[in-house]
Amino acid sequence: MNEYSQPRPLQQGESKTMTVWAAEPWNTSGILCEKGVAYSFHVESIDEPWIDGTVPADPGAGWVNWKRFLFFPFRFLARYPASNWYTLIGTIGEEREHFFYIGKSARMTATATGEFMCFANDMESKYGNNYGRLTLRVCRD
Repeated sequence: MNEYSQPRPLQQGESKTMTVWAAEPWNTSGILCEKGVAYSFHVESIDEPWIDGTVPADPGAGWVNWKRFLFFPFRFLARYPASNWYTLIGTIGEEREHFFYIGKSARMTATATGEFMCFANDMESKYGNNYGRLTLRVCRD
């Protein structure tokens, strides 16, 4: 049993940092988000640059070179098509209806109760060529 086996809620004003790996399709946090409660998210550091294959990326903007424009018409293949390729996306549980854009900083009110998770916005089958990690702070407002 690891520290993330049973997610627990944060108290008002409490925060927790977590490592987010670009190669992980689901980065678990151990944080239980509660429906109707507001949370803030802030990337504290990019500890290893995010890279999708050979394409450098930024968790806020996504791909940072010309290839992002070539792939724009294919964004519907991304796990969260409403956001650019390789941006940081959060979710409550694994349900698509609870996906939301974090980028480098965000605030959201939970639409359900469940574990907070996050991922780099990529195709579900393409996490094997992802590299990099960042530190994310989650705070219950």
